[in-house]
Amino acid sequence: MNKELIRSTSREIEIKHFLKELSRASELLSEKEKEVDTLRDRKWECVNVLKKLGHDFTATTEGMDVVLSAPPSMSFNVDEDRNEGNEFSHILDTHPLLTGKRS
Repeated sequence: MNKELIRSTSREIEIKHFLKELSRASELLSEKEKEVDTLRDRKWECVNVLKKLGHDFTATTEGMDVVLSAPPSMSFNVDEDRNEGNEFSHILDTHPLLTGKRS
């Protein structure tokens, strides 16, 4: 009877230990998932700005990694992206490094 009680108590202690460990792991995962979501959002913001500035992602290995990880709805046609009439059009049309004209 004592052996059975000891086994039962040990099992309960082990269960409580692993439930606490599971809870902590879930909390940490939730925190890290939020960080990953924030980083992913920033990545796509940068990609969109670079696209609008005319960056050719298909010209480099790193760029192709971006192209391959992009959602299917995202286009990487440089001419199309530059001519969309976006909020960066004034930069695209006037910036000396992009137009080749020096002030």
